[in-house]
Amino acid sequence: TMLCILSSFIITPCSVLSRTPHTLLCFSFFFFLMIRRPPRSTLSSSSAASDVYKRQLRNLACLLLFARLLGVAASPADPLLEALRGMQFRNSGTTSRHDRFRWQMIQPSTGGFLYLEPQNVTTLHTQWGYWGALSNQTNSGRFYKFLVSANRSSEGYEGTSPASGIRSAVPLGGLSCGSVELRGDGSFSEWTIMNQSPAGAAKIAEHPDALFALRVCGVGGCSTKILQTHPHGAAAEGTVEPVDALAYSGSYPVSRLEPLDAGFELAAPGLTTALFGYSSIAAGNMTASARPAAAFTLTASNQAATASNVTLVLNMPLQIESDQERIGTALGLPSAALNSSVCAHRCQQTADCLTWNFYRASAQCQLQSDGPLNRYSLGTDAGVRGAWVVDQDGRCITLTRPGQMPFSGQVSLCGSSPDGTQLFPHNDLPAALDALGHGNLLPSVTPGQQAAVLVRALLAPGESKTVTVTLGWRFPYLDWFNYDCSAAAPGQKPWPCQNNSGVAGNHYASIYPTAREAAWAGANGVREADLLQTLSSIDAVHSVFMDSSLPEWLQDHLVNSVSHTRDSYWFASCEHCTKSRDPRVAQLLWRQYEAFDCPDLDSIHNDGERHLLYLTLWPDTCLLYTSPSPRDS
Repeated sequence: TMLCILSSFIITPCSVLSRTPHTLLCFSFFFFLMIRRPPRSTLSSSSAASDVYKRQLRNLACLLLFARLLGVAASPADPLLEALRGMQFRNSGTTSRHDRFRWQMIQPSTGGFLYLEPQNVTTLHTQWGYWGALSNQTNSGRFYKFLVSANRSSEGYEGTSPASGIRSAVPLGGLSCGSVELRGDGSFSEWTIMNQSPAGAAKIAEHPDALFALRVCGVGGCSTKILQTHPHGAAAEGTVEPVDALAYSGSYPVSRLEPLDAGFELAAPGLTTALFGYSSIAAGNMTASARPAAAFTLTASNQAATASNVTLVLNMPLQIESDQERIGTALGLPSAALNSSVCAHRCQQTADCLTWNFYRASAQCQLQSDGPLNRYSLGTDAGVRGAWVVDQDGRCITLTRPGQMPFSGQVSLCGSSPDGTQLFPHNDLPAALDALGHGNLLPSVTPGQQAAVLVRALLAPGESKTVTVTLGWRFPYLDWFNYDCSAAAPGQKPWPCQNNSGVAGNHYASIYPTAREAAWAGANGVREADLLQTLSSIDAVHSVFMDSSLPEWLQDHLVNSVSHTRDSYWFASCEHCTKSRDPRVAQLLWRQYEAFDCPDLDSIHNDGERHLLYLTLWPDTCLLYTSPSPRDS
């Protein structure tokens, strides 16, 4: 170990070794390395095996450094890979494809049923807690269905709590930008990137066809799997099987999924992979934290004596909103359609069509001329006019939705790979997965209702690489109780609909002129240096807690409590917002809604403890509330 440290000290610049953006003396850094206690974690068996593997990799890295010192050639380290391996986690859980789950009613012990966030929301412009519970076909808002494992019975329930990452996961998305969660079963859940909130449209619980797939090839052949343990929707209809298991860990704003699969091991023995999802956070810098984007990086390490390769695909539907409905002005009578993709294409080809609904039971497509907000409706698919098109330079693929509505804007997907990136607009997920499984090019249709990004890495013996797909969005027309109020039932319009709130726009739209720029992409594609800066800023926040003497459960709690920021707004303008009397923040229109059961804009006088994380990370948000009179809050 001392030899490794000495060799690293001699050949590695201090600026690379520093784990935080602060200036450190090299000597002090290495002295710290020698005396600090390694972080402990409560680990599952798979995570423990993963840690053993990581220690082996660190030993290998030391040997390579020493070999370099002696003049022996060694492959250069991937800085993105090293940064991701340095991420710390204090929770873990493994979900298997053989696990079975069911929904059950759970009564809060304190009667706080309003505070349970629902899976699905049937209402607009109102609290999600109470009415959301009714969307799960219950007769009382005092109960809510949680996802629980049905493997065994305990405590009166037909099951037990599922693994970490199943009921909830780290929300990915910048400060006040909306978010999406990459869950422990590999699904994408809790979509709010298109301005969904209790003061507007309903969140979208899941896009079933949003998924990752991984193809691994080596000395034992090739194996292709969906990186989900329980795929459904179109993905379940194809020939590609789900992965055997996924090990999940989360430390806001980072999620990690480690595939555990016998097929991968047979195809490429000695090859290990991990998928990281992460978004921006920068202590003391709200602007740098407000990036409407998430990055997904696959790390791959080949410890075998033979070459191998990996191909990662991210499929993004978005234009087909499963179990959602938009109730608007009909364009004629409904007509028969084979599926929702046909209905979406029909709207795209009809000049006056802006939104559509597809009713699966009757296979009927209804086109609409206006743009109502979405809400949960089991058995119905909905969508908005728009399509995925590859950018002119071929580096990103972008979805554009027209108009000036809350759901109008852009989403961009960009790929970064050392050995090839391909972009595919398409309308057929099973066909795309089948092509991947056979090692063929994915089918491409322009414009398409879905988008797929393929990134590939070829790995020599002993080599490690990363491939990355970035997701950026820009939906500038944020609403807060002041859009689509005509959809409310007569006599039941919320007061903000009767007294226009005057809110208009997302502040982040003034920072990022396009979704592509939000996705860390410039003229030459994804900027890896910016991704590295993002990871460095994340590590600077994590290390404050995780390199401390706090108990690990409290480290985990403090780091992941920052996910509370998903409840916030950063308005571009707000006519009726009271301005702070502190001139330093008088123009900062950052607010937070109180809770899912009460979307009023919150103040320091209610649940003040929630402001602790803001005092720590972004003090300006708390200066907003400084004034001589509590009423001014």
